[in-house]
Amino acid sequence: MTTFYLNYGKTQIGVEIPEQKILNVIMPNPSHGKRDKEEEIKRAIMNPISASLEEIVTPQSSIALLPSDITRPCPSYNIIPILLRELNSIGVKDERVKIVFTNGLHRRNTRDEKIMLLGKKIVEKIKCIDHDAKQKQKYIGDTSHHTPVYINSDVLDCDIKIGIANIDIHVFAGYSGGAKSILPGVSGVETIVKNHYMIYEYFDRTRSGILEGNPIREDMEEAAKLAGLDYIVNVVLDDKKKIVTTVAGDPLRAHRRGVETCDRIYKVPIREKADIVVASAGGFPKDINLYQATKAMDNSTFAIKNGGTIVLFAECPEGVGSEELDRLLNSKSWEEVIQKGKDGGSYAPYGFRAVAKMGIKVVLISSISIEKTARTPIIGARDAKEAIEKAIQIEGEGATITVMPFAGSTLPTYDV
Repeated sequence: MTTFYLNYGKTQIGVEIPEQKILNVIMPNPSHGKRDKEEEIKRAIMNPISASLEEIVTPQSSIALLPSDITRPCPSYNIIPILLRELNSIGVKDERVKIVFTNGLHRRNTRDEKIMLLGKKIVEKIKCIDHDAKQKQKYIGDTSHHTPVYINSDVLDCDIKIGIANIDIHVFAGYSGGAKSILPGVSGVETIVKNHYMIYEYFDRTRSGILEGNPIREDMEEAAKLAGLDYIVNVVLDDKKKIVTTVAGDPLRAHRRGVETCDRIYKVPIREKADIVVASAGGFPKDINLYQATKAMDNSTFAIKNGGTIVLFAECPEGVGSEELDRLLNSKSWEEVIQKGKDGGSYAPYGFRAVAKMGIKVVLISSISIEKTARTPIIGARDAKEAIEKAIQIEGEGATITVMPFAGSTLPTYDV
């Protein structure tokens, strides 16, 4: 037996796998987190891709800083103090700055979470606003994909908008970061739903690691341009959540530079697909709920044979994380989940598209009760041993197993 210690929430779970069955262990490619993260962030801000802050900001400018919410591991607590010092050096006073969390359709952040994301000092001295997609939205036009763009008026009221995020593999936008600070970050419900609903029409073009020709990403970038996203500070993190590189400047060009680094670390070539993939979402916050953890499940489908079985480790302390997805999961099959979502105008089952298309079974180890998963196509397991045994029972004693300890970020690339 080979023992793997997989991240699960804020802890780890030991998983024993028969050594002779192991086909691949898909880890991020080697990278080196910066020892001095402050210097790395300063370096990027002082050497931006295109215009500098000094060129676009005046002492009279009002500023909207747009950091990620609690579902993302972006170290905004490192980035924002440096940005504020730079803005202050230009002559912008703190009272001309507001922070709007890019919640999209996620819940509001608690005060403790805001402090975790920004640090107590920032929370106490800068006005912090939780974006609410149902309130204070202003229409500013349509994209070429006919998406009506409604944006948070607190953001639109500011002269300068600065997106703060980490760049990671994303299940349908290709990558996180960049324009996502605007759409879905601070967009209205109608805008987000219209954009995300394209998952059904363009499955092959709206998947992890695809930018060019991805209509959802194109739509996001058009919306960001309409909204006037001026500047971004985005980071690429290693598997220990340390900063590998920082990019700053133009929302499109800087983002693409960051994607190049993301690809070097997280795109991992494989020569053969397995019958079973044992995957961890990567721990908190990637497994804060099932809605987020399905991104790891989708990445796992790139390493598995049609009809195979995924064993997903995701704590999900907040349960399913979406009332809509919770309702849709009460189905007999993945195909039914997807069809109900499509018919009902819901993109909530986005992470289950590939498992439905490929006929994949899913065994889940989480804090979600076995009784609850029994009402869904998910196969619940009480512990790691039971989960592995169930997968082998389904696939047979001759089954091969691939292990993905950081499935929420790692994208297997397979060329026939």
